[in-house]
Amino acid sequence: MIYFLYAPELDRVKIGHTRSEQTIKKRISTLKTSCPCSVFLIAVFKGDASRESFLHKRFTENRVHGEWFQMSKDLSYYIHILSPYKNFLNEGFLKVEISQKEKKEFIEREGDKQRAWDKAQIEKVLK
Repeated sequence: MIYFLYAPELDRVKIGHTRSEQTIKKRISTLKTSCPCSVFLIAVFKGDASRESFLHKRFTENRVHGEWFQMSKDLSYYIHILSPYKNFLNEGFLKVEISQKEKKEFIEREGDKQRAWDKAQIEKVLK
């Protein structure tokens, strides 16, 4: 599972990977006690460590430190459009307004990047 944690006071997102829901809950709890700001789970995707690596590379220009990334228009679009499990809009954490044209263009662009990444992963396995 790929998870996105949001720290609204810093406008930063942690992109992480775990194998279970329980581990996500534990990580949130740990961050809440060690971080001086609020942390909220905003999205969960299906995926493994290689998918997490892809996302870290995809948003490398937003990387602040380790697995923490500065929120950007593309990152918020990615979460808003592509995550089947999202609760940040319901909680009012982010206001994302996307026209149908922007949404279509974004999905096409991200789809091309994802297909190229998937192809590279398959080629690695076949070598």
